[in-house]
Amino acid sequence: MKKLLSTVAAIFMAGGIAYATNVPLITGPVDVGAMPSVLNNLIQSINSNVGGLVGVQVGPINSTATTAEQTLASFSVPANTIGTPGQTLELYCGGLTGSNTNNKTAHLYYGTTELSTGTMSTSAETWYLQMLVTNASKTQPNSVATGFGMTNTTGVAPIATNNTTDDLTTALTAKCTVTQGTSSASDTTLETFIVRTVK
Repeated sequence: MKKLLSTVAAIFMAGGIAYATNVPLITGPVDVGAMPSVLNNLIQSINSNVGGLVGVQVGPINSTATTAEQTLASFSVPANTIGTPGQTLELYCGGLTGSNTNNKTAHLYYGTTELSTGTMSTSAETWYLQMLVTNASKTQPNSVATGFGMTNTTGVAPIATNNTTDDLTTALTAKCTVTQGTSSASDTTLETFIVRTVK
């Protein structure tokens, strides 16, 4: 009897959480013998419909002396993080440039989708890039990405694109990189890189 009451209490609690997070309720009769499986499926449904942090990297992370594109921070976003249509991933990176007029360009990627600052050459610029990637269809690959950013007080050329290359049911890489026109260390500094789900 005690075990049954615990199970019933767990179901009511899960139902309350499901209601609060907009997760559909389980309907119909439930076989008591299948209760662990039902609860596991409910927990998985709750977890996939609640936003959360995928990764965060706090700087300063300084660029090295090269003109090749270099990764300042990256995360492997697990498969199916936004595997359901309507689920969205938010990516943000921002930082500073060195006190010189060397050319540098920051890039933000999720899979093959890219947003960049364009060439920055003003001394000691602040910059940031932000991108939202939304699963657009049950049929993969299909996502919609929008992005924007700033360098000092200048807006970055925004993006609004449909990506039919990256399969969101597989693990994809989120990263912040920089390409420098001069082989000079610390021309670009990453201060923050955040990847989170928005449900």
